[in-house]
Amino acid sequence: MNRTFNKKGGIAFKTLIFAFYRIIVLITVTLMLWIFVSYFIKLNIDVNEVEAEVFCQGLINSPNGISYKDIETARVYPGIINYENYKSDDLEKQIENAFYFEENNYIAAQIHLLDNESKPYKGIEPKYYNEERFNSWYQMGKTGFIGVGGAKVFEKIYPVQIINQDKMDYGLLKIIIAIPNS
Repeated sequence: MNRTFNKKGGIAFKTLIFAFYRIIVLITVTLMLWIFVSYFIKLNIDVNEVEAEVFCQGLINSPNGISYKDIETARVYPGIINYENYKSDDLEKQIENAFYFEENNYIAAQIHLLDNESKPYKGIEPKYYNEERFNSWYQMGKTGFIGVGGAKVFEKIYPVQIINQDKMDYGLLKIIIAIPNS
């Protein structure tokens, strides 16, 4: 069956078919452009991991942190921990003075000094920054709850040297940070 159109009808039909083709191509290009742009736009920026790293670096590199500080020169030796200073009870107050957060409701940490076998160095207990909130935020962080009311937990491990009675030992500094989702 050979259908023939008159000249005007054939031109109108071809124009109509081409218009549908153009509409389909336009919709496809528009959708692809929308998908491409929306893929690269971030609506939520999560900086908790960066904040945890900044806290750790401040703890290790700050003069009021836990690194060894030479009394005569006031120089801080990052990555070197004085065991006598670490095991003292004043360390937790010193850490609280190193970081000032109003009402102290922003970040909490547990600090472990470990030997090479990842066991507590000479059986010493971990130190805390904001201990009360760490215990509650750590439990919330382990639940994996996303959103307000939850928390995120980060664990950082750094190799350190430990000065113990004029003797240098190698060890690890393990810092567990809990940050609430707010």
